[in-house]
Amino acid sequence: MRFLRKPPFADSCYFLSNRSLLFHRFYDSGFRNKWTGLWSGERKLLEYFAVSVGGEWLSPENIEKTEYTFSSCIHTYRTSKGRVTETLFIPHGTDDLMVEISSSRTMKLGVKLGINIRMSDENETSRKYEVVHGSRTVNISNVLGSVSVNVSKDIDFQRKDSYEVHEPSGEKQSYFFPGTLRISGKNVVISIGSGAFGTEKFSSLLEEKKKAYDDIVRGKISSSSPRLEESFRSCILSMEMLKGRDGYYAGFPWFRQYWGRDTFWSTDAAIRLGDSEHVKKTLMFFSEKSRDGCIPNFVSESMGNSFNSIDATLLWGISIDRLLKATGDTDFARTVYPKLEESFRYIMSRREGAFISHDRDNSETWMDTQRRRKNAVDVQALFYMFLESVEHLSRVLERDGNAREAHEAMKLLRERFDDEFFTGSFYADTKDSHGLVRKKTANTAVAIMTGLGRKCAPVMKTLSSDIFSSLKGVRTVSSDEHVYNPSGYHNGSTWSLTTLWAAAAQFRCGRSDDAWKNISLMMDDIRTDAIGSIGECWDSETGKLLGCPMQLWGEAMFISIVDEFMLGIEIDALKNKVTVSPSLPSAVKEITRSVFIGGKFVNIHIRKSGKGYNITCDGSDVKLIKKQEQYSNR
Repeated sequence: MRFLRKPPFADSCYFLSNRSLLFHRFYDSGFRNKWTGLWSGERKLLEYFAVSVGGEWLSPENIEKTEYTFSSCIHTYRTSKGRVTETLFIPHGTDDLMVEISSSRTMKLGVKLGINIRMSDENETSRKYEVVHGSRTVNISNVLGSVSVNVSKDIDFQRKDSYEVHEPSGEKQSYFFPGTLRISGKNVVISIGSGAFGTEKFSSLLEEKKKAYDDIVRGKISSSSPRLEESFRSCILSMEMLKGRDGYYAGFPWFRQYWGRDTFWSTDAAIRLGDSEHVKKTLMFFSEKSRDGCIPNFVSESMGNSFNSIDATLLWGISIDRLLKATGDTDFARTVYPKLEESFRYIMSRREGAFISHDRDNSETWMDTQRRRKNAVDVQALFYMFLESVEHLSRVLERDGNAREAHEAMKLLRERFDDEFFTGSFYADTKDSHGLVRKKTANTAVAIMTGLGRKCAPVMKTLSSDIFSSLKGVRTVSSDEHVYNPSGYHNGSTWSLTTLWAAAAQFRCGRSDDAWKNISLMMDDIRTDAIGSIGECWDSETGKLLGCPMQLWGEAMFISIVDEFMLGIEIDALKNKVTVSPSLPSAVKEITRSVFIGGKFVNIHIRKSGKGYNITCDGSDVKLIKKQEQYSNR
């Protein structure tokens, strides 16, 4: 994967990462806000670095091009001393950012480092720093940690020990300037971090990183639509970059915590990509943090654990079942089942009649800037899937009492849902004892995509209309509601999540070309805000980015929507069975997906043939079930 750009770069940015470090910078090489720089988890290390060549700074003013490949980024500058390249990457298994500065001529470099070791929820601080340096090293530390700088050549360190303050994004940031590193050479390598790897390993470590990323995407997808191929692979690599030691980070640059709902909206994609071992680790990590069956909303180093989420628990349970279906690993399911049983009891304690309630003491839905009435439409849809998952897991593990209870609750919910939530043209956003809140929100799409809601035709007519459609995707709230605000976080902005929910619902209702339009908008975003990534949310009128430029559930839901709703791929490793029921849009004539089932990958090939599809599978031991028509428009 390669993205090459020349000026002007607008506000495009990029990320480099491994499971412990994150580097964030703009495409024009600038460090323009408090979130750019080098991070270790929720701890910032480096505010910026700056390099001069013969007294001329490498900067947005003389940058010629930027090439980004997920594994590395190369900035090329045109200076009076000739062309200079700056190659950056973060190796696997180390806490170092590696930087190589190269030219065809011997350079006299000056390197400045702005050190800012602080937590992510801090701004200006008054911590003091200590400096220790040698012939090729400088170590800078405060009470929170340290940064080691290693250089491939001898340095002339002109020490300054200066404390500075600036406001790169309107909030004061303090940083420490230890001094200038003077270095000469045609090729200079600098590592910034822990200094665990020597600078002489730059080339081999870069090749190792590149190969690892190439291997992750190799063979996963091929299609008659090159755009779909590129976007799908980009989402795979973005998910890899968001992987932490214990789970998946919710979004870069500022959601470097493990968020329950974000994670478990995303594990389906990770499972489909064969990342089952990391998903198991993630499921266990959250189960160990649970409280009386409630899965945390987020787990944070600086802010502790939060439990203000009803959907994190529901999605966690659904993820366990999806993992079982993909892997057939009944041993893991049996290990985690006692915790699932606790969560089942917790969820059922929130049940009142057919529905479950939320927002008793906190805002517990994904719209966490709002207090919503106690029965939200999207929560009921996830409750339906959760019950389905508990029933299946319980039957496989011969826990018949729980299976029967889940089945009866699911049956009642399905019987009552349309009657109590449908308004005649759309689903109400929430309800309680006072009646329906008829506000039109994109949350309705969740009811359709999960199969709980059965009013496809009228709902799709509204959801696909101009009151929801924006230049970036699907608004959270329709534009004709009195609360609508195009930049309101949950009151009118456009989210990747709501856009992909809508696409799933449209596929489910047989409106594949409408779904493709929404998917295409996400593919467009891959080439705008954070190059190679799908962002969180945007102003519905201007398209301006409001949230994270790289958001976990945006990347993951893109993969899931293609697999589950466009291709209609369902995996059942317990029966060694793959069901395929495609709903391809006009723009896609043919596609091959390498899907994970029972510890191996098999290729599913789908090609349009007349009014139907030709579907084949290269796994001779896998039972392939073909359905020519996936959904109907009811």
